[in-house]
Amino acid sequence: MLACQLHFELRAEEPLYLHAYNGSALRGMVYRAAMQLAGEPPSRNGLDFAGDPLLARLLHTLDERNLRGQDVPRPYVIDPPPALDAHQRSLQPGERLIFGITLFGDLIEAFPILVLSLRRAEDMGLGRFLMREADDKPTSTTSQRERFRLCSVVAHHPYRRMTQTLFVEGEREVKMPELFITADDVRQQAEHDRARVGERLALRFYTPTSLKARGAWVQKPAFNVIVHRLIERLEQLSRAYGQPLACLPQTPEARLALLRLADAVQVAKDETHWVPLRGYSERTRASTNLGGFVGRAVFSAESFAPFLELLRWAEIAHVGQHTVKGNGLVRLEPDLAEEKTDHEARNAHR
Repeated sequence: MLACQLHFELRAEEPLYLHAYNGSALRGMVYRAAMQLAGEPPSRNGLDFAGDPLLARLLHTLDERNLRGQDVPRPYVIDPPPALDAHQRSLQPGERLIFGITLFGDLIEAFPILVLSLRRAEDMGLGRFLMREADDKPTSTTSQRERFRLCSVVAHHPYRRMTQTLFVEGEREVKMPELFITADDVRQQAEHDRARVGERLALRFYTPTSLKARGAWVQKPAFNVIVHRLIERLEQLSRAYGQPLACLPQTPEARLALLRLADAVQVAKDETHWVPLRGYSERTRASTNLGGFVGRAVFSAESFAPFLELLRWAEIAHVGQHTVKGNGLVRLEPDLAEEKTDHEARNAHR
């Protein structure tokens, strides 16, 4: 399965008033603009009108053929900026906002459509609705988001530390991405991790991570639930958009054995908290629960080797529900407390 991480830089043309977590707003902006590009209002459910199959896949929300029901993993995720404090949520004209979109499989070919959609979104605006006087009726008001400009798009490879500039404001040419994350890249990074990760491993959840177990929301980061949901997500992604990943358990027995190992992983330190968050779907015209836990958690185990490749894929594909809206953005981090202890032990030995 191929993945392509893209970084988009926007410049505010008018004061932009953002949210604390902007994944849902960014996804909504892309969706509205792509629907307009297809010539239909954002509320339309059927996609028969979308003549371009790649545009249809970019917009698709339902797949009745999916074995687990209608909700199939989308072929992209939003990588929103970190949570914004109250004083960071206002961008003045000229200030920049950077966010990411990761594309999977053959949807990478839809990159030019994505750029066209974002160019169309420039005048549709981003952020909170503001009331202003209507241009043609000074005595009335209209509600709209504020405008921005797309400055640049860059493909980024997190493990090779390479970039490729694809679009720059003022230039007519849009280059196709040639910098992809492959299964081999993730496997090699996991091999490198095995030499560095000991009996403790830290995960930082940058955006609300929404996990369910036995039908209930999981309020705290349980390692076994994370692994279980991650296996399900990667199985569906790789089945829909590429070849099955070798790091996934290949038999029911192997799956059960891996989950039993995950059951034995303990939480050594929990610095997460629950963020209540709701979003609005223009397609369903209903409110959606986007809440989840954020923060840092440290886990302890005899060995994390069986999980490292899966966890590196979690950095790319996210984990849990509402990943297309930016939820479940997670990163591996060194456990600084463990590193400090090792450093002190070496000094004491000297």
